[in-house]
Formats: sequence, C-alpha cells, structure tokens
Amino acid sequence: MKTKSILLLSALTLGLGLLTGCNKDDDKYELPPATLLGKWYYSKVGTNVGGAEVLANYDGNEAGCTKDYIELTDNNVFADIDFDSTDAPCEAISRVGTWASTGNTVVVDYGDDVITGTILNLSYTELKVQDNDSGQIVVYTRE
Repeated sequence: MKTKSILLLSALTLGLGLLTGCNKDDDKYELPPATLLGKWYYSKVGTNVGGAEVLANYDGNEAGCTKDYIELTDNNVFADIDFDSTDAPCEAISRVGTWASTGNTVVVDYGDDVITGTILNLSYTELKVQDNDSGQIVVYTRE
C-alpha cells in the first residue's frame, strides 16, 4: 500500500510538472528598450580614423571628485556636469540646455549653441554618440 501511494504521488507530481512546466515561449522574456534617460558618465573619447574608431579613456575627471557626467531627463532637460577644482574643491560646473531625439539623432540646444549627434550605440550600460560637426565620438557608461 505504501509503495502504491508513493508511485501515485510521484505520478501526480510528474503530471503537474508537465502541465505547469516551462514553455519555449516563456524564454522569450523581452526587456524594455534601452533609454537615453538618466545619468551617463564620461568613459572614452576619440574619433574615426580611416574608417576605424580610435578611442582613449576620458581623462577630464578631477582627482578626488565625482566623475563628470551628462544627465538627460524625461522633461527634455540636458545637463553636462564637470567637476573642477580651479576655484573651489570639486566645484560642479553645469551647462544646461534642452535635448530631443529622433531615430538615432540627438540634438542638444544650449540656447547659444546647438549640437547634433548620431547615436552609434545605445544599451543599458553604454551610450556612444558622434558629433555630426566635429566627428568627435564620446562614450558614456551607466554605473
């Protein structure tokens, strides 16, 4: 009797497992698309030489200060924050404007200066933009 109970319990467990098991469609969980919104830290800068990107580590961070970054908000405010110790230790120098994007083009308007760039890569952790006028490439990362 005990053996029959164990076999019945095993069969029921296996049957429930087959009914509630994973479907191949369950593995197709899709993450929302990466977004430009948020804080992006300067990581690399460079340009395109002979069809190849030549990038170097960003060296503009002031020792002992927070890393320089840009921030794009959902109300289209753009802020470029540079930490500098020339006048005061780790003083945050902000340049603020508005931003908009269409497709892979992003435009930043500071009022007296408009910069248009092409988004070369956008993932959850990396944003790579090339300035359409100067050709400069800047890579930003999220932490």
